[in-house]
Amino acid sequence: MNSAKQHSILVVDDDLEVRNLICEYLRRRDFEVIQAEDGHRALELFDRRVPELSILDINLPGQSGLQILEQMKARDPHHPVIVISAQSELEPAIKAIKGGACEYLRKPANMETLILAVEKALNERRLELTLTYLQAEREQVFRQEAVIGQCPAMQTVMQTVQTVAASPASTVLITGESGTGKEVIAKAIHYFSPQRQKPFLELNCTAVPDTLMESELFGHERGAFTDAKTRKQGLLELADGGSFLLDEIGEMPLNLQTKLLRVLEDRSFRRVGGVKNLQVDLRLITATNSDLARKVDEGHFRADLYYRLNVIGIHLPPLRERGDDIYLLAQNFLDHFNRSYRRKVQGFDDEATHLLGAYPWPGNVRELRNAVERAVMINTTGWVTSRDLNIERRLIPRDSSPSVGHPDSGKLLNLPEEGISLNDLEREAILTALEKCGWNVCRTARFLRLTRQTLRYRMARHGIKQEAEA
Repeated sequence: MNSAKQHSILVVDDDLEVRNLICEYLRRRDFEVIQAEDGHRALELFDRRVPELSILDINLPGQSGLQILEQMKARDPHHPVIVISAQSELEPAIKAIKGGACEYLRKPANMETLILAVEKALNERRLELTLTYLQAEREQVFRQEAVIGQCPAMQTVMQTVQTVAASPASTVLITGESGTGKEVIAKAIHYFSPQRQKPFLELNCTAVPDTLMESELFGHERGAFTDAKTRKQGLLELADGGSFLLDEIGEMPLNLQTKLLRVLEDRSFRRVGGVKNLQVDLRLITATNSDLARKVDEGHFRADLYYRLNVIGIHLPPLRERGDDIYLLAQNFLDHFNRSYRRKVQGFDDEATHLLGAYPWPGNVRELRNAVERAVMINTTGWVTSRDLNIERRLIPRDSSPSVGHPDSGKLLNLPEEGISLNDLEREAILTALEKCGWNVCRTARFLRLTRQTLRYRMARHGIKQEAEA
């Protein structure tokens, strides 16, 4: 191991010859070595020098190595300790591992084996610290994104999120128009909760064909169907102990709704083709932009599942009803994309600021985010203009209700006097429909009375790329 001077190791052994041998070998590998002959001295050095790893003999005068191990772990539960012993019995090894030792080696220890154990323990600790840092960073991102909003409705939402996250409530239903940030709120609930270190997994019910959804959710056994060549764990099983988001729950097939209800009631399920019940303990978060109560009345959604999911309900207001939050979010996205693209766009000019407030944002926060990202990428003046935002052509007065076509003419289209190509007209229609449907291809295809395959073909023909769905 090269360039390891920064790694300090505490060696604790009452046998001077063994201690010197280990210390000398570690120094040759460029480790900084601290040594102690008994437990009292070891704990004194542990507190004062804060080593990154300890090598601890089990047989020490006064307090035993197991007692010292316990006290080290009480001071720092994550501190890696390698225990060495001349005892041949299995019991001390079991006690050491149960006490938190990362490795147990017999004396006389092979020095190469000891070095490998040291490097393994330090690498695992480094990985653990990296994951902790990334987890904290990701948690901070969701805290920042989720709490942006000063309007009363969003303040109520965030108070509910904090309460729910700290509670043992197992089901949450998030409703709101497409693009309002339902996924962000779901992740905020998870990252504010005591289970934040556990998995957060998600499945969009519109993104998976009905024939595959059962296998995705519950997993399958080998041979359960033609292509099931190996056993597969489902998302519910993988999310055990954490949180699982089922987005667009209103689109879940009725037969799977029955199986999901059993998961909520019994906390158990079977893989496809399986005979064994698997237990799970997780928080189920569901989200939808549909009116589930109406779907229940229409027979498209189970009433008992609806009531079981709607234990805690959180409704996200559309962006057009959030007042000055639009400007707060726009500035936040501007700062974010300035950092991401290494730009120095200073802000929004007066016309762009007026446009942000006048536009009804049918695609909600997602549409705003995309508009600001585009503006930052193409900006050349240092200030975002209305042209950069590229939304003025779709502007509908906020105090008028959206309608198909012009409110006075009653026509579907208002074509420019100078004319327009049919190709551009189709592209404009597809873009407008995608934005209206939150860039959800399935819903857009239904809105345009097309099949999903036909819509994808026409999007590709016009160079329209599908945006990430939330």
